[in-house]
Amino acid sequence: MMRKVIAAAVPAALLVAVGPVAASPQPSLGAVQPAWARPVDLPVDQIIAQSSPVLAMIDGSARDPKPAVVVGDRSGQLHAVDLATGSHRVLYSSSIPIDAPPSAAPVSPGALDTVFFGRGNQAVACQGSDGAWGGYTAVRADGTVLWKAKVNNPPGDTSCTHNGVMAGMSLMTIKGSLSVIGMSLGQAEHGFVAATGAPLAGWNPWFQADSSTSTVAVAQLNGPTGPPSIIEGGDSTQGNAYGVQYYDGGHVRIIKAQGNRGTPGSGGLRCIFDTYGQGGQIVASSPAVGGFLARGAIGIASGQGFFAPYHGPVNRLWVVNTSCQKVWSAKTDYLTSSPILVDVNGDGKLDVVIGTQDVSTGGSTANGSVYAFDGATGVQLWKKVTGSVVGSLAAADLQGTGHADIVVPSVDGGRGGLQILDGTDGSLLWSTSEAVSQGTPLVTAEADGTIGLTLAGYHGVLVDHQVRLAGTIRHFSIEGSSAANLANPLTSWLEFHHDPRLSGNAAGPLP
Repeated sequence: MMRKVIAAAVPAALLVAVGPVAASPQPSLGAVQPAWARPVDLPVDQIIAQSSPVLAMIDGSARDPKPAVVVGDRSGQLHAVDLATGSHRVLYSSSIPIDAPPSAAPVSPGALDTVFFGRGNQAVACQGSDGAWGGYTAVRADGTVLWKAKVNNPPGDTSCTHNGVMAGMSLMTIKGSLSVIGMSLGQAEHGFVAATGAPLAGWNPWFQADSSTSTVAVAQLNGPTGPPSIIEGGDSTQGNAYGVQYYDGGHVRIIKAQGNRGTPGSGGLRCIFDTYGQGGQIVASSPAVGGFLARGAIGIASGQGFFAPYHGPVNRLWVVNTSCQKVWSAKTDYLTSSPILVDVNGDGKLDVVIGTQDVSTGGSTANGSVYAFDGATGVQLWKKVTGSVVGSLAAADLQGTGHADIVVPSVDGGRGGLQILDGTDGSLLWSTSEAVSQGTPLVTAEADGTIGLTLAGYHGVLVDHQVRLAGTIRHFSIEGSSAANLANPLTSWLEFHHDPRLSGNAAGPLP
């Protein structure tokens, strides 16, 4: 069974030069001001690309932990920035790019967080050379490595023995122990004991049938006392493996937490939704799960990805139920990102919000939008042209109105690399073009009780009369906002895949 190699994740068109443009706050939103004395600016050509910032309790002490912003860059460095002061340190460094979003949680009671992240990049098909291999990584709060693990593809994979990891490493509790699940750029999906890196029982590994950048979601699909399930998007290549026939195309799958119970093949699969069979493409999007269907039933929302040899529509949002049956789908203008679930109109029900981008297919940074759909019916509530949104969105009640406002990252510097849209109609409340971003913004509580926003991306720097790109981490606070609003689960999707454990679950991480 041959594995397809997906094209590089970041076309050259994304590496656009941007310069400082005055921010434009509107009267309906409190003034958005820089919260640090100066942003964290990285050296030229050291770019924060598709990694998204996560909130990790790794500063201070176990008795008095302090939050930090953690994000990776293309040079292989993992950065930690004190949320309150902007003090910066390099938490981890290697020669392998970090495009994956980190996750964070303590591996033992009362400890500071451990940070989990993938290393690798789609532009390099195989990452397995001696001393420089991609894979799964866990580092302690002081930056020392807790464990590393390689992507071990099945013996029949003739393309690569080891691949990198761009998907986030989602954290969940299985049988009382914190566990890690992560997809890879190979044919293998792995699970680990978070504290030790030992292979998770039943994951030997899971055969995922092709490369994936999708971060898995974790939810209890059969009620609060039911077992946890893993929800993921992916791709597969036509062929027979372990007695199972696979076909070209994408899918959304629900997998039991015990994986394949150690038996090679597709054991543990609860159900599968075939996007390619529905006329769609592969699924590079990270699914979101929550009670947004009619009468509060749990639904799964997923965007798509793109693989050039395929035919058929790529611009579509899919919504399925817990039996992997399509409930509704919606056409969008361009390629979809990863959806979020929040209440944008204050009716007490979750809606589905998603960004689009034309960079990967058409090469335009300006072509892209944000859509909001009624979660139960799929009726479009509004659409706002924002420029290409490669990363996912964040959301919070920034105005104290009882509905979510949408925080948008864009690679269109003209419209603003960071934008805030009113959740009711998508109207622009504020934007800044100081930097652009391919990741997802981070929403946090400030020490003074207001709400903070963090953008990790890159900006233009003039060197010898030429514009070069450099990574940057910038933090803003919103005057008059209330961090107390972040406790409302209906209006808060505060970072990539919802929370520091990357649960992708509107209800939050599993206990």
